Amino acid sequence: MLHEWRFLTTLLAEKAIEFLRTNPEGKPFCLSISFKEPHGPWNYFDPCAPNPYEHTEIPPSTTCTREDYLAQPQFLRESLNGSGAWPKDAHTRFTKSARTCYRLITGMDAAVGRIMAALEELGLDDNTVVIFTSDHGALRGAHGLSGKWILYEESVGVPFIMAMKGAIPGGRVDRKHLVSNGLDLLPTLCDYAGIETPRGLAGRSLRPLAEGRDVAEWRSDVFAESRNGRMVRTARFKYCVHEAGERREMLVNLDRDPGEMKNLAGSPRYRDELNRHRRLLLSWLEKQQDTLGLSYAVRPEGARKAGLNHAPPARPLQIWK
Repeated sequence: MLHEWRFLTTLLAEKAIEFLRTNPEGKPFCLSISFKEPHGPWNYFDPCAPNPYEHTEIPPSTTCTREDYLAQPQFLRESLNGSGAWPKDAHTRFTKSARTCYRLITGMDAAVGRIMAALEELGLDDNTVVIFTSDHGALRGAHGLSGKWILYEESVGVPFIMAMKGAIPGGRVDRKHLVSNGLDLLPTLCDYAGIETPRGLAGRSLRPLAEGRDVAEWRSDVFAESRNGRMVRTARFKYCVHEAGERREMLVNLDRDPGEMKNLAGSPRYRDELNRHRRLLLSWLEKQQDTLGLSYAVRPEGARKAGLNHAPPARPLQIWK
C-alpha cells in the first residue's frame, strides 16, 4: 500500500490538531510535540513552503571574528572535526548556515501557530498551558565556532516560553531567576495539572514566575555539563572548567560582558569570585558523584580547610583568555 509523502513538521502539526479536535470535551490531556527543526539533514525542507531567506543578508554574531576564534583554546578550535584554523570562507559559510537554520525555524514557527490557532478555535486556550522549549542551543558561528557542546551561552541557553490565556501575561520576560528546563519542567506541569509533584525532584514549578507572582526564595545557581566540561551559573557570573587544553578555566561577568569576551579567571580582583565558583561547582560534582568532572575540577584555594581533602589535586592555574 502506497502512502502519501508528507513533510514531518506539517504532519506533526496536523496530528496534534487532530488530537485536540477528537479529545473528549472536558477530558484532561498532555500533548507533547517534538519538532525536528532546526536539525540536520540540512537539505530537507518543506517542498510546499518558499524559502524566505534565500537572498537575505543575515549579520553574523558580533563575536564571529577571526580574532575571537584564534583566542579560543586550541582543543576547542579542533573540536567537532574542526581544523583549528579560521576558514577563508567563514562569512559565506556562516551566512549559508544561518539561512538554513532560519528557514527551518520559520517553518516550525508556522506549525506552532496553527496549533495555537486550533486551541483558540476550540475554546481551549484559557485552560491549557503551552510550553515551548528545547534540549540545547547552538553556537552558529558565535566565537567562530559551531556545534552545541561548548559551554557558551548560545549553546547552553535554550528558550522556555509559556503561554496561557488570562493567566500568563504576554510579552513578559524574566531575566532575574535562574531556570533549568531539565529540572523545572515536570514540577511546572504537575502544578498546572493540579497533581502532586513526585518527591525527591530537584526542580521547582515555574508557575508563579510565569504569572508574575513573587516568590520568597529561589535558587542562586544552576549547573550544566558537556562531554568534557562543567559549568556553574550564578546571578552575575559564569564559571567553566574543561578537561584539557592550555587554558581550562573561564570566569565571566555576564551582566557586563554578555558576549563572554573577557575571561576574569586570571584577575586578582576576581580571585574571591573564582574560588567561590570553584567551590560551588566542586560541591555539586561531589553531590552528583560525577567522577569524571571531579577528575579535572580545580580545587578552590583553602579547600583543604573546608573539608574537601578528597577533591582531586589542584592543577596549575590555566587561564582561558
